[in-house]
Amino acid sequence: MLAKKLEFVSELYKRSYKTLFASTVIVVSTMVLARLFGLWKYRVLTSYYTGAERDLFFAAFRIPDLVFDILILGSLSACYIPIISKIQAEDGEDVRRVHSFTLTLIILFLLTWAVIVGVIFPLRYGLFHLVVPGFSPESQRLAADLSMYVLLLQVPLLMVGNVYASYMQSRKQFLVPGLAQIAYTVGMVLTIIMGARLWGLSAALIGAGIGAFLYCLLLLPGLKLFTKGTKILPWNHPLITTFFVTFLPRLASMAIVQFDATIDVALASLKGVGAMSAFSLAQSLQIIPVTLIGVALGQAVLPFFVEYAHKKNYHELMRNVTRLLLLVFFVTMPFVVFFTTLRIPVTRLIFGGEKFDWDSTVSTAYTLSVFALSMPFHTAYYIIVRAFFSLDDTKTPLVVGFYATVFNSFLSVLFIVILKLPVWYLAVSFSVSIALQVMALYVLLVRRIDGVKLKDVLPRFLFIFMIALVTAVLVWLLRKLLDGLVFDTSRTIQVLWLTATCVFMGLAVYGYAAWAFIPDEFDQLFNLFKRLRVVKATIDRYTKLFYVNRTLTTMDEKHE
Repeated sequence: MLAKKLEFVSELYKRSYKTLFASTVIVVSTMVLARLFGLWKYRVLTSYYTGAERDLFFAAFRIPDLVFDILILGSLSACYIPIISKIQAEDGEDVRRVHSFTLTLIILFLLTWAVIVGVIFPLRYGLFHLVVPGFSPESQRLAADLSMYVLLLQVPLLMVGNVYASYMQSRKQFLVPGLAQIAYTVGMVLTIIMGARLWGLSAALIGAGIGAFLYCLLLLPGLKLFTKGTKILPWNHPLITTFFVTFLPRLASMAIVQFDATIDVALASLKGVGAMSAFSLAQSLQIIPVTLIGVALGQAVLPFFVEYAHKKNYHELMRNVTRLLLLVFFVTMPFVVFFTTLRIPVTRLIFGGEKFDWDSTVSTAYTLSVFALSMPFHTAYYIIVRAFFSLDDTKTPLVVGFYATVFNSFLSVLFIVILKLPVWYLAVSFSVSIALQVMALYVLLVRRIDGVKLKDVLPRFLFIFMIALVTAVLVWLLRKLLDGLVFDTSRTIQVLWLTATCVFMGLAVYGYAAWAFIPDEFDQLFNLFKRLRVVKATIDRYTKLFYVNRTLTTMDEKHE
């Protein structure tokens, strides 16, 4: 019995997914679970901690997130996976070069982390005076101490774990890395529930360390670095040089993004108690669809984009990028509709914990509705930059991102410092800048790769926007009609029924309008669902009632 269980676990770590569809399903499924647990985490935070304590929590993670995101999250997979894929294609089953390269990167990243800690630790109090200028001196010192705990305990574990995860993703093994994200959140949430009343806010930070340990522990069996022939590569080895040639521009790009995020935190701290947590909670909620669709799809498509680029099949690369962008806009627009028209009910349902008051609800809801406007562009960003990465071009996203960040920061300072507007205007500046950034990147990609014509693509995007606008108006009118007349929204269960009714009717209107006016995008999404075995039989049975058969060539079909 034990042998069978061990064999099952071993197969779980080795299982790879050869098609884009299968890869996307696994990545999205695990991310959905991870994000649901993430919502549970935020609900627990609003139940156990006040607005001031939540402000400290989010402030404490700013510097650790900055270090981790610059070094690992936004840079590693985009630069590491293409190199690993080339090595694996050249060496086949011989993993010595892969393991040596990976082990060397782990050591280099940990050494860099140690240097950063050595620089930041003695300067932490002065640094947090700049990061959260709106906090009192006592709160600034407390946030600095809490932040150093996270930087010392969580960040190195997540660094090692993410290298392992990227290695597995390069082999199209997406399941275990997704489960590891869930383990991280569960570790934090359970620690808060069991220790919040005893340790206060420290329980959340201890939970972050425990979660990081569980994340790394779950990934360890996926990569055996110390096999025979594994060695540390010299700093001037061609693989290391190639990695840093592509890594440094991406690192600079992520540094720009994190600098902008730090400015947002500093400006939010000036708007009083609870403003930072309202901004952070709204941002965390709107990022969920972006992550589930954009980041997940970006992880899944990168190996396929790299394959197209290596074969110099640029026309197919551009065609699939455009097809995916249209699909992304089509899928994310309902989230825009519901997060804007149902912002108060959604915020109450998700964040309405015991210590989440009405002022926090309103501030979070307005910030969420503005962030929602950026979701289609923010999601599309992760697809477009992967196309540039597959072409070994990290410079173009860096330059465009730099100008977008400067513009975003300018607008943020203008709104908050000069015009003294509410905290949700930080979301306004972000939405405007990300939209301009994505449009600029797409135009540059079209000019670089001959594959589509803008005049043929733009009308399809406009149709999606118009259908979403009509749906939003109808959902807003329906909510106004039902609120008070049918549902008593002073009760949580009634808020749930109101939200569910509006969402159902909105999806029905959106789906019917899409089927009638933009059948290509409707067919693509419908065909994706048809490929899920659990629903294929049912869909086939009723296809003739509402579906016009069309053929669609996808990247999956190319690889099956």
